[in-house]
Amino acid sequence: MPPPRRRLRDSAAPAQAAPRNDDIDQLRKTVRQLGAEVSRLKAENAKLEKYRQVDYLREQLLKEERRVETLQKELADIGARETSLQNRLDEIEPQLRPTKSPRLAPASDQCGRRKIATP
Repeated sequence: MPPPRRRLRDSAAPAQAAPRNDDIDQLRKTVRQLGAEVSRLKAENAKLEKYRQVDYLREQLLKEERRVETLQKELADIGARETSLQNRLDEIEPQLRPTKSPRLAPASDQCGRRKIATP
């Protein structure tokens, strides 16, 4: 009985060849479609990565802007304190300067004047 089986296989081989070619063609079509889909997804991924970088940079920029605002407030506070302290210094400085009255003059100057005045 083995010979009849061979005949069935031999006669079935041409019948299977046509469906296999169709399967191969279908697989090739599927590979092309999937390749196109991969390319499309790669392009979309690149675009999303670019957006991610833009979002990161935007967040960094906002963070730095908040920092600038904080530093500007600190600078304004320091300027106000400096102005207040400068005004106070302007009030105190004249009080610290010696006056030109004879009572506050050094003793050597007073003695020198007396000697000159009483020769």
